[in-house]
Amino acid sequence: QIREAAREGFLYHLWINKSFHQPLATLNGSLVQVLEKGVRNFDAGPDFLNSLIKIDGQLQRGDIEIHPLAGDWYHHRHHLDPRYNSVILHLVTMHVPENFAALRQDGTPVATVNLDDFLDTPSETLDAEQLSVDRLAKPICLLAEADDRTKERILRQAGSQRLIIKAQRF
Repeated sequence: QIREAAREGFLYHLWINKSFHQPLATLNGSLVQVLEKGVRNFDAGPDFLNSLIKIDGQLQRGDIEIHPLAGDWYHHRHHLDPRYNSVILHLVTMHVPENFAALRQDGTPVATVNLDDFLDTPSETLDAEQLSVDRLAKPICLLAEADDRTKERILRQAGSQRLIIKAQRF
């Protein structure tokens, strides 16, 4: 039996590509219908932006945050960060503590769904199976086959370019 939570990146993949048994339900039993899963955020802040869902028939547009463990909401200090005040859905896996509630910085509770309750196979098992397949596959990134000096040069250039882009925003 697997006891390690699925990797967060794998959970993003599941969210984007997997069809879940619908409707989903929050920890407190509210029905959740996903109309738009949102757009993956590769910057700081919530994981998926501008999603569209219905909770108990009420239409809501906002962001989604995904964690392997429910408590990561607090470990990552999202409850203190105003960037997470637009989160309308918190997706987690594995066992969720009884009476768990994710609260935004503005004090609003966030609907939480345990994805494992809506999968035929627990996410950590799916992740472990995917890791096994990935180990057998050939790398699709040519950088993986480059020597260390080349890797360092390319990564430094990419880091510098990213810094320039971020500086231009300010």
